This record gives sequence, structure tokens and C-alpha cells, in this order.
Amino acid sequence: MHGFDYESIEDFKEACLYQREKLSPEDVLGRIYTADQLRYFSEKEDLNLIGFSTAGSGLKARYKLAKEIAKRLPIAKIGMLLSEIDHEHYFRIMSLRKLPKERPFDSIRNSIRHLSNQNISLKNNFKSLFNGITQPAGRNCKLESVKEEDDCLSFLFSCTRVLAIPESGGASYEDYFLARIPVLIRVLFNKSLLEISMPFFFEPLKVDSRSIINIPDRFQLIVESALLKFMKIFQYEFKPVNFRKFTMFLETEYSAEDYGWRIEPLTEAAFDLTQGVIPLKNILTKFSNSINRECERRKINHPIQQIDLYKLFRAIKEESYTYSMVLKAQLGKRKGDYIFSVLYGAPNSKYFPLIVINKNRESVAKNIWEAMADSQKMRYRNPYKLTKLLK
Repeated sequence: MHGFDYESIEDFKEACLYQREKLSPEDVLGRIYTADQLRYFSEKEDLNLIGFSTAGSGLKARYKLAKEIAKRLPIAKIGMLLSEIDHEHYFRIMSLRKLPKERPFDSIRNSIRHLSNQNISLKNNFKSLFNGITQPAGRNCKLESVKEEDDCLSFLFSCTRVLAIPESGGASYEDYFLARIPVLIRVLFNKSLLEISMPFFFEPLKVDSRSIINIPDRFQLIVESALLKFMKIFQYEFKPVNFRKFTMFLETEYSAEDYGWRIEPLTEAAFDLTQGVIPLKNILTKFSNSINRECERRKINHPIQQIDLYKLFRAIKEESYTYSMVLKAQLGKRKGDYIFSVLYGAPNSKYFPLIVINKNRESVAKNIWEAMADSQKMRYRNPYKLTKLLK
């Protein structure tokens, strides 16, 4: 479904809402998936895309691969394959919840038995419920397939959003198309965690001029939609993990480096991640050093010399509102550098935070799960406790 097939943006939006047709596999694959994910897709189907597999990792490489895959496979086949292969992907946006220890989450067998009672019976460890490319869902998430693998049960939901064709700039609705967005919920029994993940994407701002949805709201809305459908299957409300413990754990155990903050100075301000990150730890530390030097030069003893300005800043933000915090941490045995953006979102939105990781794959995701599970058990003294710092 493309904007150029309709007389006006209103007609296109009406069709996206109520008269959805088959989606464009080329655009969906090229816009949503990374080049590595597309190469994996082609390898699973033995498409033998020699020459395309060395095309790099940028947008041109992605679209070259996507175009070739769309040429070689029927639309229905691509949709069926995505329903299965998406369970093996690790997406950049991640949210986590605590997994209850009681039934049916006390074992994978009990969860599968519960699904069977909900008329979702797995055959050969897999169940497909609909084709998200030929019968696309709406804005709310819809369960597309379920898969069992090792000690993990994964649920693939999908929804649709209007995106712009790359290099078009999105200036005109004629450049818009309807895309399938995969949302994966993994039940991690061995970590007692529920992981919700999805790819990063940008919606054109002109799709709905009346109420522009900003990052991270657009992602949090989709996560909430998938969770609501998941909760209907299991009749259970999942508690959030403590993200403050997680960031503290990364700083304490992995010497995570503060890479900067995005701060919302006014309640009506709206950021979309185009705002630059402010390295406040670096700035405030240098500011404190300058104050100390000036006090020493003037031979003055001032109370401000005893205050760690960065700790004071962190304490205030911990008890108030932060748009996002960026940490660089070395996780895993190989100590790879990973950049975490913890997005808290708009104040009073009641949405839970999200993690955006600069690169994600199985080993990275497992390291995050491990760190998150361990962080929830931690009993450190909070160095950013405001009442203590203000004494």
C-alpha cells in the first residue's frame, strides 16, 4: 500500500485504517530489517544472493537485498517466512517485565498447556495465526505466531505504521507506504523475565498533524498494545523491572560510562531523539574543578567545594524527570562496548522505560538479560540519594 496509489492523504489514511491490502515486501523488508537480518533471511531460504551478501550494511545495501528477495519469492511466502524467522531476531528497542513464578509461568510445559486451553496449539514447536504481509494488522498489535525453542517461548505480534520511502524525505504523502512492524515477546523462564523488543523506525510527522506522536511515545504505545494482547492470553498483569537499579548496576559492576543526557526543560517540550546528548557528568565535573581552583586561588573555604555537582544533579533527576540517559558499558566475556539509551518518555505518561541499544544480537541480548536479572537483586547504597547529599 503506497500513498501514490491514492488521490489524497485522507484517502490513503482511510485505506490504511479500514481497507488494508497486501503490503509491499520490498519496502517493508528494506525499511524495517537490517542488512544482516536480510542476509540471514536469504540464507535460510538458500536464495544464493552472492554479490548482494557483500553489499555493506547501509540503507542502499538493505534495499538492494530487499528488492532481490521480493523478486525471487511470492508475497505470501515472504509473509510466512517472516512469521517464523522474526522469532530469531534481536531488535534494537527493548522493554522488560518481571515474570511471575506461579503457574503457568513456573515452566514452559505449563505455559504451552495453557496456550492449548486458549486454542493455540503448537505443532512442531510452532503455530502461525495469520500472514502479516498479505493480511496486515491495524495500529493495534495482533498475535501473528508462537514458537517454542529451548527454554524460551516467543510470541510474535505485528502492527502497521505509515513510513516514508528512503531518500524521499517524506515531504509528500505520495512517498508514504504502510509497513508491518514486528513486536516480539520472549518469555525467558530461566531469567524470570519477559522481554518485549521491536525494530527502530521513524514515522513521517505529517501523517497526523493534529497530534504528533514523539519518540519514545510511539514505541511505548506499541509495546503497551502488544502487552495488552499478551495479558489477555494469560490473564496476568506483569510488573516492571527497576530500571534505576539496572543503570546503577551497569555503573557499579561494569564501570559504565555516562555518555550524556537528554533533558526536557519544559513540560510542553517535545523531543524526538534529534536533540543532542549533553555529557553532563563531564561538564559538571569540570565545573566543580574550576570552582575548587578559584576557591584555592582566592584562599576561600566555601560549602560548594564539598558538593559533588554531578551526584546532586543525578539525585534530583532520579527523583524527578529525565527524558533519556545514555550509558556506555562493556558487557560479556569479550567486554564489547555497547551504548544504552534508557528512554523514560514524557512526564506523567505512566509508560515504562525502554532501552535502545546501538547494536543487538543474541550474545548482546543475553548479556542484557543477565545484567537485568542480577541488577534486580542488588543491595547497593544509592550514591545519588538526595536527602543524604543535601545534609
